[in-house]
Amino acid sequence: MKIKSTISSSLFLLVFSATAAFAGLQNVNESTKIKASSKLLQKSNTSTSRWFDYGDAINNYYYNNVNDSSVIMSYPFFPDSTLKYNFSNGLSNTFHCIGNILQPTDTLFNNVWYNDNLKLLPTSTYTVDSIATEFFYIRNITNVTDSLIIKVGVNPTATQSGNRQFVANVFFYDNFGDSLVKFKDVPYSSTKNEMGTILNSKRIAIALDSAFFADTTEYGSNIIMISTADLPIANAGSCVYTSMSFKPGFTWNLNSDTLNTKNYIRYFYYKEQNTNHDNVVRYYRDDSSGVDYNRSYIVPTKIRYNNASTWNNKMYPRNAYSKASTQDQYYFQYKLSSTNAGTVSVGINENSISSNNLSIYPNPTSNILNIKMNASNTATAKLININGQVVYTENVANKINATIDMNAFAKGIYTLQIVSDKGVETKKVIMN
Repeated sequence: MKIKSTISSSLFLLVFSATAAFAGLQNVNESTKIKASSKLLQKSNTSTSRWFDYGDAINNYYYNNVNDSSVIMSYPFFPDSTLKYNFSNGLSNTFHCIGNILQPTDTLFNNVWYNDNLKLLPTSTYTVDSIATEFFYIRNITNVTDSLIIKVGVNPTATQSGNRQFVANVFFYDNFGDSLVKFKDVPYSSTKNEMGTILNSKRIAIALDSAFFADTTEYGSNIIMISTADLPIANAGSCVYTSMSFKPGFTWNLNSDTLNTKNYIRYFYYKEQNTNHDNVVRYYRDDSSGVDYNRSYIVPTKIRYNNASTWNNKMYPRNAYSKASTQDQYYFQYKLSSTNAGTVSVGINENSISSNNLSIYPNPTSNILNIKMNASNTATAKLININGQVVYTENVANKINATIDMNAFAKGIYTLQIVSDKGVETKKVIMN
């Protein structure tokens, strides 16, 4: 892996250039969809620090509950409406700034995919160690330096970020089964085109020049990771607030030139799917355990120019912009650490406290799962799904080999459990 680093007192920036970084990505435009990447950053997860990515958590939820997965797409954004993008259906404004809220205590972050990893509790304080994102930097003008502005903050006051809800919104009810969808405000500065004042925040300006443009993955994307460890400790129950905007280093002819011939950013986002592929998201949580405030945000033209009435100086929730956009989750990852948290433990974890000498192959599998073990006078094999339900049982007494036809089961994560007179042993099984 090739890593470019720039270090100063206020910025620690890594730009990854590697095939393995995000396997499977390819160039994206309006008509091309790409599958979600392998989880490079999450390989470093431990019981005290961990990468949180809501889009990835949603993807895992869909994979395990409706046997489907998200795709990753990209979309241009630019700070000014006098330079429009030429979409397939004609010239139009892009969004001008994007934002994100991470609520790391949401239950989606605590499923079996994250077993043995850090689990933030409602009472946990935490540190935002780093944030990461990925995008395409399109550079048609080569003799200028543009800038990417990222702002991240924690611990907003109630005035800076209050709790609100949409009332009797038809497509919210259609998509979520709830017309009172709750969310948190994200303050916006139209003067700076970035997130507004948050009590504890950090602003990072990244120079986009020829060297940055050249240092990409083989698919042409840039992955950046920024240290934010100098932010104050996040209060228990607090969310992380982030915005990203682009500052051009060039001029253009107003309402004449098109963005397609200039420099701009195409940010990545998860386009959630479901079993019907109808682009409708049906996950929204508002129950006794709390509200899911994880959300992506946008700045459309009316907000950019203070012409949005009650929405002036606030970013707009992406899933309230249109019915077709309710499933978009912008691609931000956050590495958080805590000294007063728990550990994710769902269902049955793998263990080897027996003399069964259990082994399985192939894993992941899409067909037959082969099992090898020591023979026992009494032994039972159980296959358990992510919800803890036993979906298959077989008597394997005196056997050293057994098979399970996984075609009978939905895609997802399972636990194979062998209970014998030699003890209990389990293995995680992935059906794809």
